[in-house]
Amino acid sequence: SVNGTTVRQSRWIDWNHYVDELSFAQALRTELVRQGFASDLGMLIDTARNGWGGSARPTGPGPQTSADAYVDGGRTDRRIHTGNWCNQSGAGIGERPTTAPEPGIDAYVWAKPPGESDGSSEPVDNDEGKGFD
Repeated sequence: SVNGTTVRQSRWIDWNHYVDELSFAQALRTELVRQGFASDLGMLIDTARNGWGGSARPTGPGPQTSADAYVDGGRTDRRIHTGNWCNQSGAGIGERPTTAPEPGIDAYVWAKPPGESDGSSEPVDNDEGKGFD
């Protein structure tokens, strides 16, 4: 926590339990195995478009003045909102494909060609004030 406020309360994390692919995939895998899937189940993570920051990539958390400053200063994901998952400004190619990069993860893959659009080309009504992704 920062000044008594948990980082999960920050605007970016917004009470989510997972804000990155790896922790989500590992938790999902654990739950699937618990529910009866094979214990050798492996996950794939698409890293074709999750590279962030380049030379401006943060190397640590932000200042401990508020939970928002702490999270925003250190996050490598620069989307303006976690719901903006299409055509993110500033995104780049992430980690190269590789096998068995982490426990429970079979591979990092480039499942979709880097630079290929996922988003809308027309305005989409939504309650989060987003325009084009």
